Amino acid sequence: MLIDRGGPSALLACLVLSISACGGGGGGGGGGGFPVAGLGPGAGVPTSTGGPNPSDLSSAGDDAIAVTFDGSLDGFFIASSNYPQPTPVLIKAKLSRDPVGTVYPVIVDSQQVLSTQWGGFTVTKGPDGAYSGYLTPKAGMAPGVYSGKLQLRLCKDPACAAEYKLTGGEFPYKLEYAADVTLTAKMNGTPVKDIRGMTSVSSGKTMQFVALDGAVVQVESNIPVTWTVTSSGTTKLLAVATQTDKLVSGTVMTGSMSGSIEVKAQPVDTRYKYIATVSLLPQ
Repeated sequence: MLIDRGGPSALLACLVLSISACGGGGGGGGGGGFPVAGLGPGAGVPTSTGGPNPSDLSSAGDDAIAVTFDGSLDGFFIASSNYPQPTPVLIKAKLSRDPVGTVYPVIVDSQQVLSTQWGGFTVTKGPDGAYSGYLTPKAGMAPGVYSGKLQLRLCKDPACAAEYKLTGGEFPYKLEYAADVTLTAKMNGTPVKDIRGMTSVSSGKTMQFVALDGAVVQVESNIPVTWTVTSSGTTKLLAVATQTDKLVSGTVMTGSMSGSIEVKAQPVDTRYKYIATVSLLPQ
């Protein structure tokens, strides 16, 4: 199967994926069905000047093929190894009738939300007559919500100069990508580094640095969090003067020379499961 990435001068921008024939052309499961053109690794990439001319579509006498999808391409992903990343999602499609002749399926992916990580995309036909395959949302997208519709096109030739008429060929998706919680710290207005050289810390990790008595320490988060400031094994404390959902600031008060002051950040969004910590060590 081909995926159209929405390029202005190419029908495919430029991803060619193999597809197994669903009967007819051999190699398809489930018996019967229309022959599907398979484009292997050595195949050329069909090009187009922006899509087929309406006059080149199936003749007016052809009945449109109704497509019914089953499955969901929705998801929420946090940019961290602590959280699940996109994996292949099974999508099924039923056609009101099988096309006659060779078919070149194309998925139009205008927002480029689909991944090629898992290699070729294979379509099979099941006993119920439905065609099924796996689509994988792309990992590492910029934070934000990507919603839209993938469009299935059944082309009659590699260049998609003519198509089978479809109804219901659009498949909606909503994919949300979020940044991991990330903390940075300053002491007396100057950015500090962790004792291991880190300049920031993310979920499930701890940033440690030596905090001077009387120093003003400020910890900032890139996303809204709930702060917890505690002293562990020490009489030192951080006297908090300013606190918002993205910042906490206070003065290190004198105390014992052991233990640490822990500044923990729990994201307000309950879909986050891990905290990030800044640990202030004694001199």
